[in-house]
Amino acid sequence: MTLLPHTGHAYAAFDRIARLVETWLVGRIPAVAGFSELVVRERLMQRVVEVALWPFVGMYSKQDIASAKYFPAPDKSLDCGGIILHPVDGKVSISPRLFAASFIEFTLHWLYVLGAILSGILPHRSSDVRPATLVFGVGAESLFNEGNDSRFVNYCRAGPIEPLARARRLIVQCSARSGEASTKEFMYVRFPLAALIHEARLGAAKRLSMLVCHLASPFVLLLAVIRSPLLMLLARDIAYSNAVEILDRARMIDTVVITNSAFSAQPLWMRGTAMRHFVVHMVWYSQNTIPFVYARDGVVSDVPNYRHIRVDQTWVWTSGYKAYLEKLGLAGTIHVVGPILWYLPEKPQLRADGDLRIAVFDVTPVQDEVAQRIGLISNYYCATNMIRFIEEILYIRDELESHTGRRVRLLFKHKRGYNDLHDLRYIDLIKRLSDPGAGLELVPFQTNMYSLLSSCDLSIIVPYSSPAYVASHLGVHAVFFDPTIELAPSFERAPNIDFASGRDELLRLVTDAIGAKAAAVGDPAIRS
Repeated sequence: MTLLPHTGHAYAAFDRIARLVETWLVGRIPAVAGFSELVVRERLMQRVVEVALWPFVGMYSKQDIASAKYFPAPDKSLDCGGIILHPVDGKVSISPRLFAASFIEFTLHWLYVLGAILSGILPHRSSDVRPATLVFGVGAESLFNEGNDSRFVNYCRAGPIEPLARARRLIVQCSARSGEASTKEFMYVRFPLAALIHEARLGAAKRLSMLVCHLASPFVLLLAVIRSPLLMLLARDIAYSNAVEILDRARMIDTVVITNSAFSAQPLWMRGTAMRHFVVHMVWYSQNTIPFVYARDGVVSDVPNYRHIRVDQTWVWTSGYKAYLEKLGLAGTIHVVGPILWYLPEKPQLRADGDLRIAVFDVTPVQDEVAQRIGLISNYYCATNMIRFIEEILYIRDELESHTGRRVRLLFKHKRGYNDLHDLRYIDLIKRLSDPGAGLELVPFQTNMYSLLSSCDLSIIVPYSSPAYVASHLGVHAVFFDPTIELAPSFERAPNIDFASGRDELLRLVTDAIGAKAAAVGDPAIRS
């Protein structure tokens, strides 16, 4: 059988080239638009990784283990999405196609900003002159619940993320609004920055200054690409930078909050601390971000983009994840605040029966062709593995019922709803199994995870999904279950979290956990 490489191999191979590119860029990239040479170079390197990584992984996926050792060939350049990489010396250039596409992107965004500037001259409804907190990257499923945003608003007001708790005017990115705002202090728009440019009460002089500076942006871009054509990769950044500078001078931006969904891109206007007055925060709503380590080869890798994140302050769940980011070189203050779910804990669900309850958390698989397109090699979260994950848990349920004499309820929760990219084989299985009496009790994905887990005896979770750390936080036993027996345990250790490789080990760990809990409360849960 021909062994295929996995994504970790591709990440490691790409990162070797990326480090050469970083060295090659030194001294070749000028300062641009008031940003220092260092800031511009770091942002350009981030863009190179953002554009080139997935095409590179796609090419790597076509190799087998033997040929992958010699990929890429040292005498050949690679066209990775329009980024031309030279593996030997790290030289990098931009293709004419990508150059043209980037210019078109600049033009569209420049015109959009121009429209926001000009429309702001006209009378409009906004009378809020307070500085705004701009929020990017929170999913619509977290913003709205049961037709309104009150759960999200309550989290911002009373949760552990300090910049959200003190913010009094928030402009929140939302591409698909599915509810109503419960307060005028929260505004949901597709493009928060453009909305602020339009809404800001700048006065005639400052708005005219913004217009003049914005009209100069194409010339700034032209001079930049004459000096280095690679700088066309930053064209979209330049389309916004002058307008942001005027907003910042007028103190109209209080804070910028982004999430880990923006791990690959922090534009120029979020950088250069010497030039701006607002602070940029990154909030990690998930910690399932570290590539798997497979037992067959033990290759350890990191997502290449993470080394290039540049923010002022970071908010994470655990001290172990803080240490991981620090190891990658992430600068700035890192706050450890426990689980970040965009809602506050609720009281546990009442239990009126003697059943055993197990919470089950999956990762809904995408179609195989989608995984291939986005560069997932030997995708662990494929439908085959996830179906096996469910089937093995059903086996465990039957064994537990036989062993304990109790009904075992499997409370199954997705992270979010289905979409067109998900694998229908898996979706159909879950639909069949969630019929009454078929094996699974499908919990709405909007269900409060704190309440769900607190009402369960333990949880079984696909590696290495974040609900395990919510369970640990609550003192509920959690087991990462690998049905494939392929993974080497590489998760952050925490109280009450175990790892099971195969169903026999899962049965042992689950039985032990239920027995230990029964003994602790004097409940004969397991027959002698």
